[in-house]
Amino acid sequence: MDPALWEMLDGDGEDEVEAFIRLHDGAHVPAGVRLVARFGETIATCRLRRRAIEETRADEGCASLKAARLLAPDALSPRDPAQHASWAEEAARRPPSVSATGRGVIVGIVDFGADFAHPNFRHEDGSTRLLALWDQRRPRRGADNRYGYGTIYTADDINAALATDDPYGALNDYHPADGDLDGKGAHGTHVMDIAAGNGRAGGPVGVAPEADLVFVHLATRGTGGRANLGDAITFAEAINFIAETAGDRPCVINCSVGRHGGPHDGTTLVELALD
Repeated sequence: MDPALWEMLDGDGEDEVEAFIRLHDGAHVPAGVRLVARFGETIATCRLRRRAIEETRADEGCASLKAARLLAPDALSPRDPAQHASWAEEAARRPPSVSATGRGVIVGIVDFGADFAHPNFRHEDGSTRLLALWDQRRPRRGADNRYGYGTIYTADDINAALATDDPYGALNDYHPADGDLDGKGAHGTHVMDIAAGNGRAGGPVGVAPEADLVFVHLATRGTGGRANLGDAITFAEAINFIAETAGDRPCVINCSVGRHGGPHDGTTLVELALD
C-alpha cells in the first residue's frame, strides 16, 4: 500500500479524506467510496472515510489507491535586468502570419493569481472574458460545487464585481497578488495574458486574443501557504473543472505547476488521468 496512505490513517476515522483511485472495472466502485472527478472509465479522484482506507485498498475492484502528492513552484531564479529589458523589446507573441484568434476556443489556466479586472481579459463593453474562476483556497461556496472546497465564481459573479468601485473586494476579497511569494505580482495573470490577452491595455497581444477563459487558482490548504500549488487531487480536479466548463468546445489548458513528485514515466494516476 502507498506509504502516504499509511500516514493518512492517523486521525479521526470518520474524517472524509481525498485520494486517487484506479478501478479494475469502472462499473464496480468499492463500498463507501464517492467518486468526484472521473477521467475515462477507471480513474478518478475520490472521497472516503479515513477508517476505510485499508479496506478500500484491499477491495477486489480497486487496482490502485494513492494519496495526494503536494505540488510547489520551483525556486525563482534571479533576474538579469539587462536580459529582461531585451525580452521586453521582443515581446511579440503572435506571428504576423497567424490569422486564427482563438474565437470559439476555451483557454484554461491552472496557476495562482488572476487579475480578472485587467482590461486585457475584458470585452469592449467591459464585461469579462472569463467563463469561470475557481479559487480553490476558499471555503466551499455555492450549491453547484461538487468538489467540496473552494469558491466558484461565474461570469455573472465577475461582471457584478466589475460594476463596482472595488471589484476585488466585491469578489469576496479575491486579489490576484495575494498568492504570490512576495505579494507584488500575479504569475497567473502573466501566463493568461501571454496565452490570450487582447491588448486593450496596450502592449503585446496574446496568442489567442478572442478565446474565452477559465482560471483555477490552486489550493494552498495544507501546503504551507502562499504560492504553493495544492496537491495531485486539487490539480486533477482543476483540469476536470476546466474540461467540464468547456463542454464540447475545443479547449487548451496551461498548467503552471513547477514540479511534482513521482517517476515521470506515465504510470502515476495523475499522469494516467491526464491521458
